[in-house]
Amino acid sequence: MRAFFFILLAIGITANVNASRLKTSESHKLVAEQNLRRAMQLLDTGISKFFSGDDMRMADVYDVAVHRAKGTADVWPYTAVIESVNSVLEALERTKDIYPDIYVDNHERYVTLLGKLHDNLGYYKGNFSLHSYARIGNWSVYGVHRSGSIGGANVAGIENVYDDQEWLIRELLRTYNLTKDKKYLDEAENLAAYVIDGWDCYLDDNGDEYGGITWGPAYNSKHSCSNGPFISPLVWLYDIYKNDVHTTMVKRIITGNGTRKTEYPLKRDNYLDFAKKIYAWQKAKLLRNGVYADMLGADNTIQYVTVGNKKYRKHVDVGGATGTAFSYNTGTMLSGGADLYRVTGDASYLSDIRLLSRVSYFKFASAVTINGKQYHEYVYRTRSNNEKTVYYWDGFDCWFHDVYMRGQQAVHDFFGGYSEKVLDEFQTNLDYAFDNYLKDGLLPVNLLGGWGAEIGGEWRNISEIRCMFQFTFASEYAMLVKYNMDVTGVKRLQENVGQVEHVNVYTVDGQQLRSNISKENSLSGLARGIYVVDGRKYVVR
Repeated sequence: MRAFFFILLAIGITANVNASRLKTSESHKLVAEQNLRRAMQLLDTGISKFFSGDDMRMADVYDVAVHRAKGTADVWPYTAVIESVNSVLEALERTKDIYPDIYVDNHERYVTLLGKLHDNLGYYKGNFSLHSYARIGNWSVYGVHRSGSIGGANVAGIENVYDDQEWLIRELLRTYNLTKDKKYLDEAENLAAYVIDGWDCYLDDNGDEYGGITWGPAYNSKHSCSNGPFISPLVWLYDIYKNDVHTTMVKRIITGNGTRKTEYPLKRDNYLDFAKKIYAWQKAKLLRNGVYADMLGADNTIQYVTVGNKKYRKHVDVGGATGTAFSYNTGTMLSGGADLYRVTGDASYLSDIRLLSRVSYFKFASAVTINGKQYHEYVYRTRSNNEKTVYYWDGFDCWFHDVYMRGQQAVHDFFGGYSEKVLDEFQTNLDYAFDNYLKDGLLPVNLLGGWGAEIGGEWRNISEIRCMFQFTFASEYAMLVKYNMDVTGVKRLQENVGQVEHVNVYTVDGQQLRSNISKENSLSGLARGIYVVDGRKYVVR
């Protein structure tokens, strides 16, 4: 029997429509298409409003009341833009067989945009020398602040942090997978070597590594955000080299007598080993009350030890877990655990992410009622500037939830449950804001409440938003395209063999093609296209 692959798209003619997954129109457009178009709309609007000049300078804040952007974004928000373009390109690739016109009209321009963003990322790049736990080296990395020239950024001391490099590694690898341009892989590996060098390999009294990556080379505190985000990219690097039994890399260690030694493990082994080590360390040190705490705090006075007339960094005790349990720190562990389970098959990772998916759902979502209908809202924070009595959005919760959402999406590759609830709610909340509160082409942080918040029992208008949040929403819409395509799974018609079921086959505009035909043969012989079988839509590829 001929094998047909199809994507089950729950928009049935007679079936009940799940409104959280589907927005129907007269032409019965798929929610995947709507999400893709909305992602591109938000991305394009953001580029037009927040960027200026051929050097792609990005503003930090936009005020919808006066239609003006101001400030200069740091490297983290700039990376969020690259994230959104990668997400849109992945969505275009995912749907190109179904919507070839959308692909042809948009793919090349986003590849070009991605190249411009990466070229001008150089304004955040600089060089410095570092004495770490096991190495003294010169590094080319990315600083927090944008400089006036490519390669001229100040990256010494507190001017660079490891988590900024990790978010960039993630996006560089996504760009590499989309373009196959090796310069992105090379850059990702250079930054990965730098972050690995930040791992506390200093030995305790038992000869074991203390472990953990500090927030940056000038900090002793060890954060969830400087460890968890690195796990998935390390697994992706393993994916690239898993069949390569020849390519090695430099690894610096501390021996039992305190000397520093160089080893040359295979890249594939070292990348996967570090992913496992970081996951185990963060789970042991920062999992608290079912989700992940912010950090292990410490005095930031860096200490050194001299070995063989060379000065190396020394371990500093950092105490116990503390700080707010931000959603993104749980999100990176969901993603990391899912990736580790995918490549190792170790059931302990699956058990971890199943539990974390459920527990975190009740931690980060709260029920709200709007016009008699219940929604689930993901928290955000506000603050007032007392000098001007102006209220504004405080913190980065909006982007934190983006990382949490993609963590739950990674979990959804293996099972539904609470991951499906989260993805459905992100879909619902984004659509609610897009349908009700789109202003100046932008969405508010308060997706369910609009351009303001209740503060001290009174409603306060809030017009200023961080520019990066618009790219966050674009990325979420684009990521939901994958969910829309996966939610019912890519299946084979042969799965129904042994359960003979007779159905009718229609075109999308309602013309009947076949009647009372067995379901397993319902699409046999049909040309590529979209058909409705038993009230549900299928694509024959």
